[in-house]
Amino acid sequence: MWLILFPEGTRSKDGKVHSFKRGVSVVAEKTQTPILFLFLEGNTRLWPKGAFFAKPGRLTIHVGPVHPPAPIHEVYKAYVEWGRQISPDAFDYEVGSEEWKIVDNSPLAEEV
Repeated sequence: MWLILFPEGTRSKDGKVHSFKRGVSVVAEKTQTPILFLFLEGNTRLWPKGAFFAKPGRLTIHVGPVHPPAPIHEVYKAYVEWGRQISPDAFDYEVGSEEWKIVDNSPLAEEV
């Protein structure tokens, strides 16, 4: 059985990947279930937030690595590192020399 969760909780208005809600990590840690990373490329163009129907076009689903159950900031950091290889501009974050921090100001965002 597969369970698909969208860890942001909603589609973003700007098309960027924002910080994740904790639910995906809570489920993964409590059930000791690994997390399979997916990246949907083209979804904002095809079905913008607020649109009633999707437009025809190409949606590319990138299947990534499997991540072990972990706290959400670890999962998000690993997802960003993987996702940057696909679409560097898709993430709302700043990159420093060896550190990066989440720019999203939501209450669940954490610095790592």
